[in-house]
Amino acid sequence: MPNPYRGEIPPDPNAGHPAGAARLRAAAPRIAALALQEALARDASFRDRYDDAKLRLFLRDYEAHLERVARSLASGSDYWVQEWGEWIAAVMRRRRVLTSDLVTLIAAIGPAAKAVLSPAEQEALDGILDRWVARQARNRKLAGDRKRNPILAFFWRGVGIAD
Repeated sequence: MPNPYRGEIPPDPNAGHPAGAARLRAAAPRIAALALQEALARDASFRDRYDDAKLRLFLRDYEAHLERVARSLASGSDYWVQEWGEWIAAVMRRRRVLTSDLVTLIAAIGPAAKAVLSPAEQEALDGILDRWVARQARNRKLAGDRKRNPILAFFWRGVGIAD
């Protein structure tokens, strides 16, 4: 967050589309359910990788995602989603959720929110989500986010002798 004591100006909370953000907040539970359905439709293997408890957790997480998206939409700055993205990456890593799955969950917000936003607000939302996805995609380089090469894993463990 910008520190006003160091001369940094915080983003104006009403510089973007505050009316669209209010509609987004009002319809958040419905948009969250639609976004989860969209994410499940985009990647059919979600149900294989995650059980019902994890899917309910994703549905609950969408409320926090949508609040940050609404703040970004109202202020016209993607600061709020970028900050949230840095926090949520560690949480999802601890839950053993792949970054590509998190990117799928984030990208599903756009089509789900289309019903409550005007075309100009939808365009601003698409830009915010695109920048958020691009930022999250950098976390794919972290260890543990992709399937390991079994040959390299064999040698890394000490040539597999007495391991």
